[in-house]
Amino acid sequence: MMYDVSLYGNLILDTTYCVNDYSHGESNTCLDKKISPGGIANVAAAISRIEPTLNINIESKIGGDISGRYAKKWFANLKKLGYNVNANMIETSKPTSEAIIISDLLNMNRSSIVNWGACQEINKLNDYSSRWCHILYVDKLPNLDLNSLKYLSENSIISIDLCSSNHNDKTREKILSMLPYVDYVFASSEEGRCLIGKEKDYDIALAIAKNARGWAVIHSPDGSFISNGQHKNTKGYKVENKIQKPVNVLGAGDNFAAAFISKKIQDKNTVEESVRFAHEQATKYILNNSKG
Repeated sequence: MMYDVSLYGNLILDTTYCVNDYSHGESNTCLDKKISPGGIANVAAAISRIEPTLNINIESKIGGDISGRYAKKWFANLKKLGYNVNANMIETSKPTSEAIIISDLLNMNRSSIVNWGACQEINKLNDYSSRWCHILYVDKLPNLDLNSLKYLSENSIISIDLCSSNHNDKTREKILSMLPYVDYVFASSEEGRCLIGKEKDYDIALAIAKNARGWAVIHSPDGSFISNGQHKNTKGYKVENKIQKPVNVLGAGDNFAAAFISKKIQDKNTVEESVRFAHEQATKYILNNSKG
C-alpha cells in the first residue's frame, strides 16, 4: 500500500507534570498530570486531525513492557476514531523509551528526564512508497543508516526535525551528512544554533539550508525564518498574535511540523503559506492544550 506520509523515529511514553512557575531545588505543586505517547504519536495525531484524508504510516520500536502495550492501545484507539494511521510498532528486547517532563506554564518551557530505550535501535528506514517521509529527532537516532535515507530520498520528499540543543562533534557531523538528502529541516532557534554555530535565526536558516537539498525552517514562539540557501530567499515570518502566558508548550514543535507537512504536501501551497499555517495550528494546539 502506498502512503501519503510515513513517520519514522522516536516513540516515547511521556509522563507530564504541569507547574505554574518551576523552582529548582523546591517542591513544586503539580497543576495537571498526563500520560501519553509523545514524539511520533504527536505528529501522527496532529496530521490526522488537520487533514484526515491523508494515509499515514508509522515505524518505530517499542519494548514488550507495560509502556509498549500502552502505546499499542493508544494507536489502536486512534484508528477506532476513524484516522487513517497504520502503526508499525516493532517489538524489541529493549524497554520502551520513557520520559518524565516538567512543563513550566508561566515561563513557557519544559525540561525532561528521558530513559532512552527501544526507539534508539532504529537503523534502516523501510520504504513504503510514501509521498513524504518525516524522521523525528534524528539527533537521538545514533544507529540511523545513511544509505537507507539516501534511498528514500530518490522518490520521496524528506523532512527531519531535531530535539537536542547539546550536540557533540560526532552527532553534529552525522546530522550534517544527512542534509544533502533532506528537503525540509525543522529546528528551534536553540537546536539550530547548537548544530550550526550561528547566533541569529537568519544566519542559522541560511547556513543549514546551504547544506540541505531544500529548505530550513527555524521556528520560535515569535515566528520563523525560512531559507533555501540563498540570501534572496531567506525570509522571516512574525507571529501576529503572540501567546499570552501561562501556557503548556509541550508538543508545539511536533504540531508545527505536522501542520507544515499537511499543508505543503498539497503542491499548490508555498513554503511561506505552509509556515504561516504551521504557526496558526501550533498556536491553536497550545491554547487548547492549556485549557483548564
